[in-house]
Amino acid sequence: MDNQARKIGIENITASQASNITSRLDRQVEEFRSRSMDVEYPVPWVDALYEKARDNGKVRIIAVDHGQ
Repeated sequence: MDNQARKIGIENITASQASNITSRLDRQVEEFRSRSMDVEYPVPWVDALYEKARDNGKVRIIAVDHGQ
């Protein structure tokens, strides 16, 4: 734990402090893992198909909707 703490800029962490930190992290992880899935969680989805197309007499590569 001391090495990991040092990597994020924390020096000389005691065993008690490390235990306290991991205990709080364990609680947060458990809250996240046991959260209700009845709620809608929005997920942005960006997808495109790129094709060559004529635009004002020039051929350009543009993103087109592929109907999904």
